[in-house]
Amino acid sequence: MLKKIPKSFRNFYLLLAIPYVLYVIFFAEHNLRGFFKLQKRYNEEEKKLEYYQKEQKKVLKDLTELRTDKAQLERYAREKYMMKKKEEDLYIIIKEKNKK
Repeated sequence: MLKKIPKSFRNFYLLLAIPYVLYVIFFAEHNLRGFFKLQKRYNEEEKKLEYYQKEQKKVLKDLTELRTDKAQLERYAREKYMMKKKEEDLYIIIKEKNKK
């Protein structure tokens, strides 16, 4: 009966290694599916990190402009916080969306 089984499958270590490898790939705590999930999450976090680093550079640039340029600071205050000078009147115009 052993002669019918190919010689490579009669190897004791191969018979032990195959189930072990299958166990590690599919059922172990750190299996292949979990690895790919973590890799996907890592890539998403890397993209978020790049986005926030770009945003941080923009904010720092705006901050330095506001600290150094009085006209820029005044424009920002008028646009963002609707501030005005004492002798000015402020009108807020809200555009309505077309109703169809």
